[in-house]
Amino acid sequence: MLALVLASVRTRLWQYAGVLLVSFMSAGLLTLLASVLDSVHRADPGHGAERAAQSLLGLVGGTSGFAAMLLVANTLVLVAQQRRVEIGTLRVVGATASQIRAHIVGEAAVVALLGGTAGGAVGSVALGPALRWLIGNGVLPAGPQAAFSPLGFAVGVLSTVVIAVPDCRPGSRRI
Repeated sequence: MLALVLASVRTRLWQYAGVLLVSFMSAGLLTLLASVLDSVHRADPGHGAERAAQSLLGLVGGTSGFAAMLLVANTLVLVAQQRRVEIGTLRVVGATASQIRAHIVGEAAVVALLGGTAGGAVGSVALGPALRWLIGNGVLPAGPQAAFSPLGFAVGVLSTVVIAVPDCRPGSRRI
């Protein structure tokens, strides 16, 4: 099944361009935000700087996550509508609705994982300049050091999958 999903994504990548772009951008931003929080926590755990960073970055992260959810959901519904003839053909040759849904969910997960991984890498690289800007403009006190944050990377990548997989339900519900 995985080989079929990967082949399908490879041939239809242009249809998933919107999901790929939104996954890339949201993973980059969420990786950056979680990495900043992780850096602040390591430098000054439990103090005012960490609480201020949590409030500010939590608001930005929540807003961008919600926007990503809406954009990904709309794009996945459009992809499912564009594939109605193909889905109908699969149903005629014996594919069950649950098999087709699983295929669509698999495609969404693969595309979100690709975009999330690329975005997570960019977000991790952007940590140094972002911390310098936040410290230089007085948003954060001096102290946090820029270092790769596995937690930040995982938050960025996994959040895109968590957003994309449930969002493909509306498009696959009519199968």
